[in-house]
Amino acid sequence: MKLKKGITGLLLGFVLFSLGYGVGREVTLRQAGGERLAAAPAAAPAERVAVLYLHGNLRCAGCLAIERMVQETVAARFPDELAAGVVELRTLNFQKVPKLARCYDVLASTVVVVRIQGGKEVAFRRLDGVWEQLEDPAAFEAYLADAVAAWLPGGRG
Repeated sequence: MKLKKGITGLLLGFVLFSLGYGVGREVTLRQAGGERLAAAPAAAPAERVAVLYLHGNLRCAGCLAIERMVQETVAARFPDELAAGVVELRTLNFQKVPKLARCYDVLASTVVVVRIQGGKEVAFRRLDGVWEQLEDPAAFEAYLADAVAAWLPGGRG
């Protein structure tokens, strides 16, 4: 009987600790506010489009395929813009940067296209549809390229 009470006490303590940790973490994140992209390199154009592939700690075959397809699409469709820094491509682990995940409302691996004007983020679009386009590379490329082109300086769309 003492063993049963001891185990119950340990389990209850674990549950209470877990709840306290979760609430404390959430409060800390809310107080810290959103943190968007880290400062761009000094030579980066004031008007540009950032393509972010955001992934978690664990990455499935689909996650890796999306990352590869994003890299291939950006390199193939925007080589000049990429070289000039008008389009930038970043791969980030949103679970290691929770403020970034909150800022873009990311809960799972996805692609986010960010419009930057005057050196400041003015809008972003989460491309959750990349998962639906995963089995159709041409549709995936068009979906991503259209989102990027729509926000290029000069409206290359």
